[in-house]
Amino acid sequence: MLVDLYLLREDGRKRSAAQVQASPPLRGHLRVGTHRAGPTASPDVPKVQTTAGLHEGAEQCARILCMLEFVRITRLSERGFVFVGLERQGHPAVGVRVPQAWWCVPVGEAAPGATVESGPLEVPLA
Repeated sequence: MLVDLYLLREDGRKRSAAQVQASPPLRGHLRVGTHRAGPTASPDVPKVQTTAGLHEGAEQCARILCMLEFVRITRLSERGFVFVGLERQGHPAVGVRVPQAWWCVPVGEAAPGATVESGPLEVPLA
């Protein structure tokens, strides 16, 4: 799903509404998946983990722009939805996880020949 993504936290701290609105969104393809921990996983690792990733393109091998672990949806409306979870910062193996929230606004893909005058591309959520 193509979305405009607004980061609601910076280094784990909430950003003000003015900061969020002043920053341009990240546009990318959102993918959400559930993964099971393997048999050698540490006992403190949950057996099932949901992740969300924003990818540069729709292709399977597209570059990941940002990723959330232990994701859950907290808000859903006609203006979009909010995911909360943990974001890794620093080195993948020794970095830290900090709280992060994403406000995702679905965006329709432009059809061939579509123009700005032909109407908004935003897809309403029902």
